[in-house]
Amino acid sequence: MNKNELNLVTSKFTSGFGVTIFNTTINLYILTVYNSGEILGKVMAIAGISSVISSLLGGYLSDYYNKKSLLKFLDISSLILCLIAIPLSYTNNLMVILVLVFLLNMNNNFSSPVFKSLIPDIVTKDKIPRFNSRLATINELNKIGTPIVATYFFSRQIIDIQEVLFINAITYLLSYIYVNKVDIIDKNLAHFRKVSFFQSYKSSYSYIHKNHLLAYLVYTGFFSNIFLGGFNLILPLYATEVLGNNELYGIFLSFEAVGVLLGVFSSNLIKLDEKLISERILLLISGFLLIIPSIWVSKYSIILVCFILNFSLGRYNIALQNYIQINVEKGYLGKVFAVIFTLSALSGPLGSVVFGYITNIFLKDIFIIISIGIILINLIWILWVIKERYNEKKHIDN
Repeated sequence: MNKNELNLVTSKFTSGFGVTIFNTTINLYILTVYNSGEILGKVMAIAGISSVISSLLGGYLSDYYNKKSLLKFLDISSLILCLIAIPLSYTNNLMVILVLVFLLNMNNNFSSPVFKSLIPDIVTKDKIPRFNSRLATINELNKIGTPIVATYFFSRQIIDIQEVLFINAITYLLSYIYVNKVDIIDKNLAHFRKVSFFQSYKSSYSYIHKNHLLAYLVYTGFFSNIFLGGFNLILPLYATEVLGNNELYGIFLSFEAVGVLLGVFSSNLIKLDEKLISERILLLISGFLLIIPSIWVSKYSIILVCFILNFSLGRYNIALQNYIQINVEKGYLGKVFAVIFTLSALSGPLGSVVFGYITNIFLKDIFIIISIGIILINLIWILWVIKERYNEKKHIDN
C-alpha cells in the first residue's frame, strides 16, 4: 500500500473510529438518562431516516463535484457540530440529542458513496480488489474492538457523552488532515453535465437497467437484506425465548463479527470471482445451513450459522464493491452506490417488520423461510451468470 492509499485508509479509519464510539455510547447514554426503549427506538429511526436522505444526496453530489473537497467539508462540518454539541449535551435535552444523531449520521452516510466513488480516482484499477479487502479488514477490526472499549469506559463512568463528542471531534480533524494529503492520480476525469437531482437518478435508474447483471445485483441485494434483516431480528429472540439465555445474544454477535473479519481477510488469500459466482455459492451453502437451527435447537447451531453466513457476506460485499468500481462508469458511480446504500437502509427495517410479525405465529421454523429466500436469490444469480457465459461462448463460436 503506497503513501497515497495509506492516507485514504487512515482518513476512513479515524472518522469511522469516532463514529463507532459515538453510535455505541449514545445508545447506552439514552438508556441511562431516559431509561426508555421507546426513546431509543426513536433515535434509531432518526438515524435510519438520515441515512436514506444523505446516501441519495451524497451519491448525486459525488458525481458532479470534487469528491476530495466534499469529504473535507463533511469532516470539518462534523468537527464543528461535535464541538457545539458538547456544552448543549449537559442539558440532557432530548431534542438536542435527536438533532445531533440525525446530523452526525447524515454526514457519515453522506460520505459513504462519496468515499467509495473516490477510490477509483486514487487507486489503479488492477489494485482496487486488494485495496478494498485491506480497507474492509481494518473497518471490521474497528467494529469488533471499538464497541468493547467504548462500552467498558462508558459503563465505568471513565468517559461521558461530552468526552465521546470531543473524541469524535478529534477523529474528524485527523480524517480531514489525511484526506487533505491525498493526491488524485486520475487527472483526466470525465466532466458530466450537471442535471437536477431527480433527472440524475432517473438516468442512473436507466443506466442500471441497461446492464442486466448490475440491475440484478442491486435488486437481489435489496431482497437479500430483507431476509438478513429477519435473521438479525431472530437472533435475540432465539437466545432469550428458545434457549433461555440473554448472554448468548452477545456471543452470537461476536461470531458474526469474527466471521465477517475472516471472510474479508480471506479475500487477500483466495481470489474473488469477478462475476461473484464463488461468493454466491458460499451464500447458497449458508442458506442451506440456515435450516439447521430449526432441526437442531442449540447454541452451537446458531454459532455455526452466524459464523459461516457472515464469512460468506464478508467475501461477497468486497466482491460486490470491486465489481461496481471496476465496471460502472465514473459518471454514475456515486449514484449507483447511493442506490445500493438506500435500498439497504430500507430493506433491513422492512425485514424486521415482516419477520417480526411472522415470529408472533411461529418462531423456530422461521429459519426455514429465511433459508428458502437466501437459497432462491443466490441460485437464480448463479444460473443467470452461467447462462450469460454460455451465450457469450456460443456467440464467439459462431
